[in-house]
Amino acid sequence: MNLYLYLSLSLYVYIHTTRLDLAPYGIRVNAISPALIGPGYMWSRQNELHASCGSPYFPKDPEAVAQSKIAR
Repeated sequence: MNLYLYLSLSLYVYIHTTRLDLAPYGIRVNAISPALIGPGYMWSRQNELHASCGSPYFPKDPEAVAQSKIAR
């Protein structure tokens, strides 16, 4: 998990710094951070973990968690 954290943070810092450097020239810099895309093991596992974590923000059923993440 630490590697993911460091890579995410370094990408954020790179994009933010580049944006500040290029803003005076009218150049915008953006990055897209994709979410997990289902179906697949990671999608299913994440939904199972969210359902079992006891959080008030997620339903207790993995299928209900999955439905709550899909844009409407």
